[in-house]
Amino acid sequence: LSLVMLLTACGGNSATPVTFPAPSLDGPRGPITRAELEAKRASLPAGSPEAQLIETRLRDGDFQVGDRIYLQVLEDTALTDTFALREGRTLQLPMIPDISLAGLLRSELQPFLAEKIAQYVRNPTVEATPLLRVAIMGGVGQPGYYNLPADIILSDAVMIAGGPSASVRLDKSKVDRLGVSIYDADGVQLALNQGVTLDRMNLIGGDVVDIGQDQLGRTERALRTIGLMLAIPLSIAAVVALF
Repeated sequence: LSLVMLLTACGGNSATPVTFPAPSLDGPRGPITRAELEAKRASLPAGSPEAQLIETRLRDGDFQVGDRIYLQVLEDTALTDTFALREGRTLQLPMIPDISLAGLLRSELQPFLAEKIAQYVRNPTVEATPLLRVAIMGGVGQPGYYNLPADIILSDAVMIAGGPSASVRLDKSKVDRLGVSIYDADGVQLALNQGVTLDRMNLIGGDVVDIGQDQLGRTERALRTIGLMLAIPLSIAAVVALF
């Protein structure tokens, strides 16, 4: 199955704006390793926004309840599917005891699962792709929550969400986590320009990528939503009138 076929969307809202300085987003696109994170943290000023993001990753790992793992095991078709993390950040697989992913980085996922599955499947060939549930909101064609491969670059994530809308204003973009902005407009534009992945932006499930838009675009979207809500009872009334 193509990973694009696994991407799903539903509605969501952006969070309260707070501005942080743009962090450094240079580096390769592959999943970042624990050693790379530790080296990066050591090079940053103590207490800086990016250092805090990295410290959280190193302590808690990358995986959140509701995140999905696209798993392929060639020797066992029952283990080839998309699995969601349950309470306690545990992965529930058929015929295998629950596997905790607490404290694990995405770069550590595949060898970790291969070792666990090898206890129950002889010489397994394992491919594990972490999917990250993030909101792509604001000035995009189809705002909502998406399950995206963690190694996708930010600009591709925006295109999956319908691409930039006519009212887009990149200079008003940000990334929010629990109501606090972890990237301001400079950080978002740097990530877009340099082709930085969601993984290397230190994003986790539930983060909100808010692509800026002008006030006219926000007003048009609000009016369109109100219009749809008003159309529902009118449609119901029209159906009832037929009987």
